Formats: sequence, structure tokens, C-alpha cells
Amino acid sequence: MVLGQQFNPTQQSQSHLFQTTSKGVQVRLSNHKLFRAKSTSIKTCAGRLQKQYDILRDYVLALHSFNPDRSMKLQFDSEPN
Repeated sequence: MVLGQQFNPTQQSQSHLFQTTSKGVQVRLSNHKLFRAKSTSIKTCAGRLQKQYDILRDYVLALHSFNPDRSMKLQFDSEPN
């Protein structure tokens, strides 16, 4: 999934996140709060991706039930770690 730029949660350091959020909203946040927010957002993104894959699979199965004479192939490439 690429929407202009790939998201890499391990690429940015905690200090970079701290500087970015402090500058943007002019509020001091603790490292603990930043870590919790970052880990929550990563889990949310991963959950959304899994849900989208589940929806795709259900879509293909529904298409196949309405038109069983057509062959359909759903292929997923594994993401690099």
C-alpha cells in the first residue's frame, strides 16, 4: 500500500516524534505518552490492513457464488519485514 509515501514506523526516532508534536501543537508531551500513541497507531493501521484483506476475500467469494463458471484468482504478495 503506497499513498504517496510508505509508512515505516521504525524509521523515525522518539526524539523526532517529540520535536514534531511539540512544534505542531505547542504542547510538551512525555516520552511515555508518545510511545503509547505511536504503538496504538501502528496497531490500528495493522488491524485496518487485515480487515481490508478479509473484505477482499469475502468479495471474491461473493462474486464466485453469483457466477460460478468464472475463475477468479486473488493473490497476495508478502510484505518485506
